[in-house]
Amino acid sequence: MKHLISYFILILMISFSFPAKTVVLKGTTNCALGGFIIEKSSELVVLDGYKLDTYTISYENSAKTVSVAVRTEEDCCRYIVFTDKLSVQYICYKEYFGVLTHNKGLNNQGFVTDANILDKSSYFYQKVITRDKNEKSLKGCLGLIAAYYPMLLIDMEKVFACNIS
Repeated sequence: MKHLISYFILILMISFSFPAKTVVLKGTTNCALGGFIIEKSSELVVLDGYKLDTYTISYENSAKTVSVAVRTEEDCCRYIVFTDKLSVQYICYKEYFGVLTHNKGLNNQGFVTDANILDKSSYFYQKVITRDKNEKSLKGCLGLIAAYYPMLLIDMEKVFACNIS
């Protein structure tokens, strides 16, 4: 009986040591990646001395994930979006939500937008994604990023290695 109680306590301790990821949003894309799930990540990104909350976007038809670090500023909210292939930022001002390449400050901290990977027509199309105030909440912006970010890659299916069956 003592062993049974000891095993139960051990299993309970192990289960608490693995933090559960919190699902923030689920949705679908209009591309080969299929559905997406956005989860709050336990990893923090430090930028200019500030610890930023991070989120992970995973896709139904890909093993690769996208990371998003959120930086709230006085007049806008910046979403630094990165994978091993491409890093960009989405900006949410009062007037609009859209994509931008990184400035020198972010380039110096390792976030670089590779122009060879970036689909320029999709980039210019995404400069202003929405002006709708309802879609500019944290969940709304993360959902837009999950749907639009993959389109920025020149060869999205190859980069994300989609499992299309």
